[in-house]
Amino acid sequence: MTATTKKHLVLGGTLLLLFSFLAFAAPISEAVGKTLALCGGSIIPSLFPYLVLSGLLVAASDGIHMPGGRLFSRVFGLPRDGITAFILGATCGFPVGAKTAAELYRSGRLSRDEAASCAALSANTGPAFAVAAIGGALFESTSIGWLLYGMQILSAILLGVLARPREHRVVPSPPVSRAADGGDIDLPGIVSRASLSMLSVCGSILFFSALAALPTLLLPRAIAICVTALLEVSNGATEGAALPLPLGLPLTAFALSFSGLSVLLQSAAELTPSGIPVAPLMRRKLLQGALSALLALGALPFLT
Repeated sequence: MTATTKKHLVLGGTLLLLFSFLAFAAPISEAVGKTLALCGGSIIPSLFPYLVLSGLLVAASDGIHMPGGRLFSRVFGLPRDGITAFILGATCGFPVGAKTAAELYRSGRLSRDEAASCAALSANTGPAFAVAAIGGALFESTSIGWLLYGMQILSAILLGVLARPREHRVVPSPPVSRAADGGDIDLPGIVSRASLSMLSVCGSILFFSALAALPTLLLPRAIAICVTALLEVSNGATEGAALPLPLGLPLTAFALSFSGLSVLLQSAAELTPSGIPVAPLMRRKLLQGALSALLALGALPFLT
């Protein structure tokens, strides 16, 4: 496909979205308004502190191996420092894992390919969202929330092991961004970068909340549910939880582990400026969603 063809496709898609947004201005505005309140009341308070802490942890751990780093390296074939991104991604939620992998690359502790693999392994949903927002609020069962969270992490680990590189390939890293002589931690810079990341996250969520409102207005319900799960994780999980458990649990497991194009865009915003490829992350998340759905199908006999 030529560059001109791609531009024509993007132009046509953008015009189609523009007219769709204009035709359904009221429900689109309502969806974005609700999401804006969610950003201010829930997402920013629950995520921003961890964006700052991830930067502090990367800076403070320079030259110090995190506990479990040796085992992490043996299991996934990645440098020990990658465990920082994996732990933060699994506990704090997206896009902290991808952001941490990018920071490790910029500090010279991961190669570009290693950072891409580490981001694909670490871009996960935190337990707070999976257990409280999905399990407790949607399924009225924190046990199901923990089950969905466990399936997500298990699928990430299994795919990470399968994608383990046979050999470490050395790729030149960019110049180290930290102060090599003094080792001072640039707290104002860390907070500033976290603020920009937070702005990017909220912008992505707001735009995809508008996109996610269209399928329910334009498509049959069955198709709309599938499209919504591909677009945005919270809307996809909501649609999945509204279905009977044999259908709803696998769909919700897919939505949670794939995380939607909205989250992938958030992760891309952290990776692309540093030149880290995003394609491995997108492929891995799609496979992770499918694997989690299969795990959910296997768990159904124990829940019904």
